[in-house]
This record gives sequence, structure tokens and C-alpha cells, in this order.
Amino acid sequence: MATSEEKIEIASRFLRAAPPGEINDVFNDVRALVGDSELLEGGILSALEEYNTEELATVEVPGIEGKVIVSKYGQVDTDRFIDPKTSQVFQVDHYRQTASDPEPHSPDAEIEDLR
Repeated sequence: MATSEEKIEIASRFLRAAPPGEINDVFNDVRALVGDSELLEGGILSALEEYNTEELATVEVPGIEGKVIVSKYGQVDTDRFIDPKTSQVFQVDHYRQTASDPEPHSPDAEIEDLR
């Protein structure tokens, strides 16, 4: 029988390998395999963060028209990302793939020149 840590590691590998746009289906399958939602939710956040930033997940940000890409290149800190088009920084809930708490952000002049 696998330990809790082994179950989380296996579940995380499945999640990281999910095809683009299929994370919710893989998550639901993994939840059934692990059989412990609390254990799963507590242990897979880093895998979901990695998936969302590597697969360029999109989220709807309140107050911003259209969807915004979640990417490591737009990451301001652990759970905050920037929309360079509107200069808004927002928080991402990687577990639910939602965005919240948008606020204005002063862009870095050097980066803006390159962009």
C-alpha cells in the first residue's frame, strides 16, 4: 500500500503530465484514485502552479476584458501575476484556476521598452 506522500507524488506527476486543457478531467480521475480529498488538496498545489504556468493557463480577471495568460514570465511573486496590457497585477488561485484582487502596477520601464 502506498503512503500518503507517495500518493501525492504520483498524483502530482499525473497532473503535471495532463494534456493542455485537460487538467480538470485528470484532477477528477486522480481524486478518485487517491480517495482522500483533503490529502489531495493539501499536497498538489505546487503541481497545479507548475502546470498553470508551464501550459499558459488563462484566467478571467475581474475588471479586465478578456482572459489573461498565467505564465512564469508574468509572475510577480508566488501567486501574483501581471497583465502587461492593462498593467494590472492579480492573484491566482491555482487550485480553482481563478483570478482575484486586481490592482494597478507600475511597469518596469526597461522591460516595457523591450516589449
